[in-house]
Amino acid sequence: MCLLLRNWADCKLIETYLRHCCLATMEHKIKERTHDTRTVDVADDYAIEYWTVELNTSKGKLLAAVAEVGDAFEDVKRQLKK
Repeated sequence: MCLLLRNWADCKLIETYLRHCCLATMEHKIKERTHDTRTVDVADDYAIEYWTVELNTSKGKLLAAVAEVGDAFEDVKRQLKK
């Protein structure tokens, strides 16, 4: 890629720009997929899948626990251990 540019400064400028764009995109995707560990979101299918794996339970048990004790992570975790 750098061979097609007129000079080394152009190459470095484009490299810096691309690195910034890629890092910003990666950070956005990471933040997008990071779950709030204080609450169990049962309105989103992806979140339900995440919490069933995280808490090693079924979707039905997870939904029942949230319905009974609310969406606080620690409360749901305690309810599922009963």
